Amino acid sequence: FFSHKNEANDSADTYLVSGSNLLVPTLGISYISFDDVNCERISFDNVSECGAISYSFGTSVQEIYFPVLEYVAGTLALWGSNVTSISIPLLKECGFELGIAGTGITTLDISSLESVYSQLWIQDNSQLTDISLNSIISIGGAINFGGNALSESCVDAILVKLASLDGSNGTTELVDISIDL
Repeated sequence: FFSHKNEANDSADTYLVSGSNLLVPTLGISYISFDDVNCERISFDNVSECGAISYSFGTSVQEIYFPVLEYVAGTLALWGSNVTSISIPLLKECGFELGIAGTGITTLDISSLESVYSQLWIQDNSQLTDISLNSIISIGGAINFGGNALSESCVDAILVKLASLDGSNGTTELVDISIDL
């Protein structure tokens, strides 16, 4: 089973997982938590905005897809050793923190991400060799990319992009921010 709170009518909806897939066809979700889901693939095909998203260890989920997610008002936190694929290609803004940790992913495309109002932590993903952060213009807290297997060229690209956040050209200056690569 999968549950979520629907902000529009303050009710909780529950979906039954069929086979190894879960499809969530609902808009207007205030909080998604799928800590006890037992399926291989979860796809949130129509969720473009959400209050917060949480997934943690203890389930068999391998693939997590948010094909149209653009905005998370609070925290987006995904961690779990079984996860080998995370897709959030249109995410532009995270209202608090964005964290992806302890997964088996090899690449992460968050190239549409423009702002994270607090921490950005993508850490301890031992197979992760590439992160795309092409559109980032604002990070309001600590940045941690430690414990990944990032290539030198990926680290260089991240550092160059972060160095461009100097307060000019409409970017937000990084002040008193710790960066762990």
